[in-house]
Amino acid sequence: MTRITVDLPDNLLEEITERSTTEGVLESRLPELLRLGLMADRAPIDLYRYVLDFIVSNLSHDEVMKFKPTTAMQARLQDLLAKSAAQQLSLAEEQELNEYERIEHLIVMLKSGSLLYLQ
Repeated sequence: MTRITVDLPDNLLEEITERSTTEGVLESRLPELLRLGLMADRAPIDLYRYVLDFIVSNLSHDEVMKFKPTTAMQARLQDLLAKSAAQQLSLAEEQELNEYERIEHLIVMLKSGSLLYLQ
């Protein structure tokens, strides 16, 4: 493992310290936080692309009602839900699950007719 030295602004260090109840949280969570930061702009891009491509297509009512994620997306969601139930989600996985929930809410609104202007 490589050891690095990082200069943090005092206010950021205070925020990290305030949010943690465990000593050594910075050392233990920093690798995960860095990984999450690097992934943040990639959080389920394929899912967003799939949904947006669907929304901008010429939608019929039947197509909207039949819309569902791909098999791979459904499998990933089931995996995230299982990890969540077991309280084993990493920060990145928690963020990904939150994105799935936001998108599902959008689709529910679309199916219920709340987003009629998209049709």
